Amino acid sequence: MGDAMPGSDLPGSDLPGPDQLHPATCASCGSTAGTAGAELRAALDHRQSVLTEMVAVQRALARRGPLQQKLDLVTQAVSRVLDVKLVGIRLVDRTNPEELLVVSGTGLDPTLPIRSPVAGSGVGGAAFRSNQTVCVDDYGEHPAAMGHYLRAGVRVVMGVPVQKFGRAVGSIVAASTTPGRRFDETDRETLRAFADQASIALTEQHLFEEMQQGYTDPLTGLANRVQLLIGLSAALNLVADDGSTAAVLFIDLDGFKIVNDTLGHAIGDELLVKVAQRLRRAAPGTATVGRFGGDEFLILLPACAAVSEASAVAQHLLDALTASFDVSGHEVTIAASIGIAWAGGTGGTEPGSAASSLDLLRHADTAMYRAKAAGRGRYCVFEQEMYDDLVRALARERDLREAVESEAMTAHFQPIVDLGTGTVTGAEALVRWDHGGRLVPPLEFVGIAEETGLIVPLGRQMLRHACNALAQWRHAGLNTLSMSVNLSVRELESPSLVEDLQAELDRTGVDPSSLVIELTESALMRDVTSMSVRLTTLRSLGVRIAIDDFGTGYSSLARLRWLPIDILKIDRSFVDELDSDRLSRAMAATVLQLADALGLEVVAEGVERDAQRTVLLDLGCRVGQGYLFGRPLPLPEMTALLLRGQAGPGAGSVAPAISMSMKPFVTPGAAR
Repeated sequence: MGDAMPGSDLPGSDLPGPDQLHPATCASCGSTAGTAGAELRAALDHRQSVLTEMVAVQRALARRGPLQQKLDLVTQAVSRVLDVKLVGIRLVDRTNPEELLVVSGTGLDPTLPIRSPVAGSGVGGAAFRSNQTVCVDDYGEHPAAMGHYLRAGVRVVMGVPVQKFGRAVGSIVAASTTPGRRFDETDRETLRAFADQASIALTEQHLFEEMQQGYTDPLTGLANRVQLLIGLSAALNLVADDGSTAAVLFIDLDGFKIVNDTLGHAIGDELLVKVAQRLRRAAPGTATVGRFGGDEFLILLPACAAVSEASAVAQHLLDALTASFDVSGHEVTIAASIGIAWAGGTGGTEPGSAASSLDLLRHADTAMYRAKAAGRGRYCVFEQEMYDDLVRALARERDLREAVESEAMTAHFQPIVDLGTGTVTGAEALVRWDHGGRLVPPLEFVGIAEETGLIVPLGRQMLRHACNALAQWRHAGLNTLSMSVNLSVRELESPSLVEDLQAELDRTGVDPSSLVIELTESALMRDVTSMSVRLTTLRSLGVRIAIDDFGTGYSSLARLRWLPIDILKIDRSFVDELDSDRLSRAMAATVLQLADALGLEVVAEGVERDAQRTVLLDLGCRVGQGYLFGRPLPLPEMTALLLRGQAGPGAGSVAPAISMSMKPFVTPGAAR
């Protein structure tokens, strides 16, 4: 036949050409030739019709349009090409694989249910189950005939499976109500060809959804980290090319862990979805809103005129989160901390402009943590000084780790005295870090030690220093002295604490009753029941327990009576104005009365003036510590002071009243 005609792989391409027709000749008439010509024209018209409809469907498939639109084009094309009124596509229901769901159709009764069991879905169900073409010429006699098709007068039906990746996921059905109509092989090939187009549409949609999942957060539907990073790179490319500007808002929810811990992760996930919805509504239309991970969100403002504009957006987002969320019947209130980073600008007036995606993210993250440190529920714009502070903090952490691991941390000891006589009755062990000749204030490293977990080994070292000092004083004949050492909550919760403490007592041979374990009031009040159990275990070793900084933690007196404690230490904030403020004096008197009622000893902290000492004595407080009696001293100097037996303004040089407290940590606190 020569070269194949265009579209020769389509249904009807096997129709005979003009040179392949061999009609019988008739001398009297040309009826045979006329009939053959008509058949040929009909076949060519049919073929052209199929080709036209197929091209239209293929063009639709090539465009990124809705899947529903593509499937509707297929059913409509089948209806026209096969000249049938009823065409439908059924697919397996994703939520129930035992049912087929009508997803597209022409001529179907809209009042009929769109779902039907696979086994009761007639010819379409049979085509799906067998993954083969099924054709029924006398539908009324078919055992799987569906009642509504029979009532519609259907005479002949054929079904072809619709596939995805070669696996049947449904079927396409064509039904005719024309008496005497039969579907021939050409009809079947035509329906299979359109079923293939539907299969292509389904497969491409599946691939598109998978690709979208690669760029979309599955929980919230927002852009995921991958898409956000791509967006950041694109925005920075524009900044580099035409000098435009961009800003990034890094959002972290405040207190989200509490929601997860108390209400469960399912409620937490639902809250994240609702937060995402509010952020999307509140963000500008040009912004990219994404979930970076966990409870962290990111908003990219690709065309932001100034940092002030980004700040206004941040405040709008904070305002959008102020109203409580209804999460499965729970009223949940959540706030956020936002860090703003900037990229671009040719005038050099915007702070901390970033040059890369990593810089932009790092700057925004740094600013977000600064917002948290400033009190949460607010935004903060990145400045270079913030990053410099972070670099210094990382260096300090590294140096602190080296100092703790090499046991380079030392202890100084502040005397605890009889307020009436000045006689030293004990001491408090205070941590000191000599870093390259500079005495680093505890406020600069204790927080780092707590965050990194270094506070636990550091606390053990301070406990060792304290027991060593007690042992040395005992050998010097100073047997009646006590030693106070602070514990952090993390130290108290350590499963090896009791064993480690007993080992130190055994190693040094000190009297357990001479060792006082101090914990802050706020730490004890977190969970009174569990704290009481742990303190009782500690107390069974013979050590005494003190509540440090008493009066600052808002203790319930009813709870306080059940704690196994021996000593209350009045916080220095009450002592500071004891000689000039009637309220401070009244509160100190109340603490002393409470301690007397509970049978507890009292130690006043931060005594710096003789007038304070006098008032304390008048109120009945007999023991105190502070710079009035001596600054914290290294062990040799403290030992010399103890051997003299007196402490007071002349006991060593009096240092300025600076706070160097390590409390509420295991290692001791500030000089008093």
